[in-house]
Amino acid sequence: MKAEILEQHRWLEQLTGRWRVTFDMPDANGEQPSEAAWIDETRSLGGAWIVSEMTGIMPDGSKATNIMMLGYDPAKSVMSALSPVR
Repeated sequence: MKAEILEQHRWLEQLTGRWRVTFDMPDANGEQPSEAAWIDETRSLGGAWIVSEMTGIMPDGSKATNIMMLGYDPAKSVMSALSPVR
């Protein structure tokens, strides 16, 4: 069954692409915030969802990846996010 693509689904298309995301992140001790830069690569999944994969370095120096899916649920008239927890 193919989902009907609505205006709200098409709105998500503006979020697709490769993005450099910067923000202040405290160090491993929770002090001295410094600017962190992560890369977010977002693509469309069938026009109904977007899949965002963000990678960067945590305060302790380890590499981290966050994956999120975002779509519009017409039955509830809300955007819905799915983010797997490991």
